[in-house]
Amino acid sequence: MRRKAFLITLLLIQSFLQACDVPVFRYALERWERDLYRLFVVHQRKLNEKESELLQQLNNNSLPNFGHTNYRLYDVDLNHEKIRESFQKSFPDLKDLKTDTPKLILRFPFKSSFPKEVIWQGELNQENVDKLLNSKATEELMKGILQGYSSTFLLMESGDQAKDQKIAKLITQAIEKFEKELKIPKGVVQTDGNVTGGELTPLQAARRDPSNVLKSGIPLKINFNFMRMPNNGANKIFRNILSKTHDPKQTANEPKLYAFFGRGRLLGPMVGDEITSEELTLLAEYLCGACSCQMKQQNPGLDFLTNLDWTGFLEGSEVVVDKTLPPLIGVIDMAAKSKAEKTSSKPNPPDLPQAVNDEQKSTLSKNLSVTLGLVLALIIGGTFIMRKK
Repeated sequence: MRRKAFLITLLLIQSFLQACDVPVFRYALERWERDLYRLFVVHQRKLNEKESELLQQLNNNSLPNFGHTNYRLYDVDLNHEKIRESFQKSFPDLKDLKTDTPKLILRFPFKSSFPKEVIWQGELNQENVDKLLNSKATEELMKGILQGYSSTFLLMESGDQAKDQKIAKLITQAIEKFEKELKIPKGVVQTDGNVTGGELTPLQAARRDPSNVLKSGIPLKINFNFMRMPNNGANKIFRNILSKTHDPKQTANEPKLYAFFGRGRLLGPMVGDEITSEELTLLAEYLCGACSCQMKQQNPGLDFLTNLDWTGFLEGSEVVVDKTLPPLIGVIDMAAKSKAEKTSSKPNPPDLPQAVNDEQKSTLSKNLSVTLGLVLALIIGGTFIMRKK
């Protein structure tokens, strides 16, 4: 019920404040950068040659170091007094952590709903590094988005064949209906110069809101990808991230539906009897509706851990409407940056006091978002009251 009420609220906001006409799924793909997970390499001795190579591999693949995986890497040497004290102060749940062999610890992003949660931990070895960087399940999920689908629906099966098949049929029928009935909002400037709806010129649409100009030539269409996965499918890191979005004890024997869109943004899950035609329609209308709420943190969802060059994929097909238009808010062009810009061949020790500051900033950001949401609710409520009068 809470999820339903939240989606209805978002749809109401879209109808009242529509300015940017780009669908949510496409706006998220082109303009919402991913939040960074936090990956710690914790050790109490000097790393040997192989372990140092693995640390360097993780460092090179991190987004802040011009890699493509959305995590920030911290090298935590517990023998270093200041680093140990900062680490224990920042993460009191790991205060008594001791490890004979170097350990990997993965936490959610600061800006997520559960920043203090440990997702997974394991030894620093090649197998675990591969799990972090090369998830086949994530690759399959993102493949649909890269092919131009509005969203990928993932059904995590319960193991009850009859129940899973019933839900899968319902989802398939709903997708067929959405692809026939839902329409792209009017006023979106595509890379071929055409404007959806045919009522505005490219310049008129861009002047209405510069964000109406698409930034890539990926086909703009309403089309949903549907995947099914056994409850024990994928690697443990993948499953653990999903498990934090619900209570595994209460939902273990129920099918769960997730929606992936943008650069791996995750919505859900709907669980068991919550997976209805009505709920699916609300979800699809939100994803395909105009993105009036352009700040990512004011929208629901969690950024999944993905190792993909989204920037490189989106580059090379921007629409040029008018040179005097205000600059569009775009993605960071990391592909254009030279790897020679890296300041060191080795990852620096973690600036853990800064990590605490980031968490405080994140809290402030959340509080600001809540305040803005309350102001918005008052404006909308006042509008309803004035209309009644």
